[in-house]
Amino acid sequence: MTMPALVGKYKDQVLITQSKKTFSTISNAFNSLKAESGYSDYSGIFENSSEQVLNDLTKYIQVTQNCGAKPGCWAKGETKPQKNSDEGYNFYNSFGLAKAILLDGSTIGIMSYSTKFVGGDCLRKFETGETDINGNPTYKYSNQCGQIFFDSNGEKGPNQYGADTFSFIISPDKFVQFQGDFYDAITGNTLNYEMITK
Repeated sequence: MTMPALVGKYKDQVLITQSKKTFSTISNAFNSLKAESGYSDYSGIFENSSEQVLNDLTKYIQVTQNCGAKPGCWAKGETKPQKNSDEGYNFYNSFGLAKAILLDGSTIGIMSYSTKFVGGDCLRKFETGETDINGNPTYKYSNQCGQIFFDSNGEKGPNQYGADTFSFIISPDKFVQFQGDFYDAITGNTLNYEMITK
């Protein structure tokens, strides 16, 4: 194996270790909050605003800065996509995303879908882009309570999905990987991203 390949492999292993630690911290905090609040699943947690969910979590996670929904606490600029063909996402000033910097320098972002306003049980309605026989839009439904984003090394690069940044959809009973293929990375101990050239 060439020296650049060895260096790249070492950097990936550092990112995997950091990401596992950050995810463990976040998931343990959610499970502690769920248990101590007497909730049977995660839906009760997400009945509140993004900022309130984050504030509740900080009882179980040590943070150095809680930015709430204000700018800050996230790497400036666009989070790079996982693949060259994907789009990037700029969450630095994203509306409704509550953010904080953890004690180890990692960052977390939370977006609650405030389920109490849409019927509870984290039921979300999405347009399918199709219409029924009367020309009315049709919908599908999905149990989604909110989203969690984390960057395992904060401001440091590469600030890219699949490398140091991952996101999850929170359903009532589990965390579902969304962007970054986190579960695949920790199962295979290999990150899945392309060096961005665009």
